Amino acid sequence: MSPTESLNAEDWYARAAEDLRAAAILLEHGGSMSVVAFELQQGVEKLLKGWLLGRGWELERTHNLVHLLNDAVLRN
Repeated sequence: MSPTESLNAEDWYARAAEDLRAAAILLEHGGSMSVVAFELQQGVEKLLKGWLLGRGWELERTHNLVHLLNDAVLRN
């Protein structure tokens, strides 16, 4: 199973940390804002998926942060 198919919240947190580290490195070294923003979006998406999976959410293939945030509010 690939890391983006894992049902383990910790796997998603680890992948999120990689994306957020990449964003920080890019920002520090003059990376384009669009690439930094993409890495940040990916990191937040993975953090949300990890949090949701830890609360019984069924994994969905979505990149929609609004949808994920709405699901998080419903499970809080």
